[in-house]
Amino acid sequence: MLDGKRVQTWRGVPILPCDKIPITETGTTSILAMRTGEDDAGVIGLRPKELPDEYQPGLNVRFMGISERAVTSYLVSAYHSAAVLVPDALGVLDHVETGS
Repeated sequence: MLDGKRVQTWRGVPILPCDKIPITETGTTSILAMRTGEDDAGVIGLRPKELPDEYQPGLNVRFMGISERAVTSYLVSAYHSAAVLVPDALGVLDHVETGS
């Protein structure tokens, strides 16, 4: 369980899908392995201390106007950064075969 939702795991480590890492025509892909948390000298998330028009921490909402059809538009932006505390906190497994 991660954030109250069931996720697929491998040996207790959650596997989270990402549409930014493609699967090739031959069915191989890459897996990014990441140790997280400051206590484990891993990767930590960062967000700005304060944003203009901040709705929630790291989330900005700006009114963009009302169209001629009375549709209100907003620009919603989420600001996230990451810091890798030590080089071995990240690893990449290349040419991983996916399959049934």
